[in-house]
Amino acid sequence: YTLSLHDALPIFKFVISFKDWFPTHKYHIKANYSTPSLVRNSVGSWLGRKAYPYLYPNYARGVIDSFPCVLYINDEFQGCYTWNITQDGNLFAMDENNENHMVFRCNATSDTPGWDVSTFEDRLRDDSTAYSLQCLQRMVDWTNSCTVEEFSNNVEDYFDLDSLLYYWPVVDIECGTDSMANNTTWASWDGVHWYVLWYDTDLIFGLGSALAASTTLDLIEATKTQRFAYKYNPIWDKLYQAFYNELCEKYTELRETIFIDAETIIGYFMEYRNRWGADYLALEIEKWPPRNPSYAIDLSGDFITQRLAYCDNKYGYSAS
Repeated sequence: YTLSLHDALPIFKFVISFKDWFPTHKYHIKANYSTPSLVRNSVGSWLGRKAYPYLYPNYARGVIDSFPCVLYINDEFQGCYTWNITQDGNLFAMDENNENHMVFRCNATSDTPGWDVSTFEDRLRDDSTAYSLQCLQRMVDWTNSCTVEEFSNNVEDYFDLDSLLYYWPVVDIECGTDSMANNTTWASWDGVHWYVLWYDTDLIFGLGSALAASTTLDLIEATKTQRFAYKYNPIWDKLYQAFYNELCEKYTELRETIFIDAETIIGYFMEYRNRWGADYLALEIEKWPPRNPSYAIDLSGDFITQRLAYCDNKYGYSAS
C-alpha cells in the first residue's frame, strides 16, 4: 500500500524523514504475505546495501530500506508490515525533467517475453519519453545480440561494470530466481550507462518454487529451460563467461570484507524479526495463517549454510 501523508488540509503534504532516509510525504507499507517469516524482502535489500553502498551517481541510495511496523485500523489489528521507502525519483536522486535520468523495472512473467523492452515499466515518469525508451532499447538489444567476446570488450559502453559484478554474486548467494530478469530495476543517470538495483527480494533462500529450493541450483542454466525462460537474462550468462575471474574477486571481497556469511545473515534476520516481538508475531499468524503450510516460518539457516558452501566452491573461495 502507498501511504501519502498530509496535514489537516489534503493540499498540504506532511513531509517527514525516518532513519537516515530522504524526507518525503509518501511511503509504502508492505504486507510480506509470500514469506511467513515476513523478513526475506528486507534481508535481500539489506544485503544489496551492504554489497553496493552509495556507489551510485549523485550519492543516490538506490536500494530500498525498511523497518518493521504493525498496522491497526479503527483499533483492529491488521497485521505485521514493513514501512518502506518508495521506489521513485528521491530514491535515485533523479529529476524527471532531466531527460538523461531514467529508471525501468522488468516485469516479465511466464505469460510474457523475458528480457524484452515490452516487459519494462517506467519507474520515474508516468509516461516514458521516446528518448528514454530509445536508450532502454539500445541496452536490451545489445545484451540480446552481442557475443561473449563483444560483451567483454564493450560492456562499459553500456553498463557500470562494478554494479553488475557486485550484484550477481549476491543474487547467486540468495538463490534469487526472481532477481535475474523479472523484478530487476535498471537506472541510468546519463542515458548510456545502466546500473542494476535490488528490488522485490522476498523469494530468496529457498522460497518460491521447487526450482528455488535447491541449494545447488545453477541459476543461469536453470533459467535457460522453457518453463523458466522469462527469468533468463543474457547479461548474467555473458558476465559469468566473460568476467569469471573478476566475479571471484568480488565474491571474496563480499565474504571477507563485507562479511556476508551465514551467521551475519541469520543474525540480521532474527534481529529484524524480533523487533515485532513474540506477541505481535503470534497475532500475525492468527490473523493471516500461512497460505502454504510447507513454507517455513523461519528462514532456513541450513539452506543459507549449504548455499554459501556451493557458491564458495563455484567462485573458488576458501576461508582464510
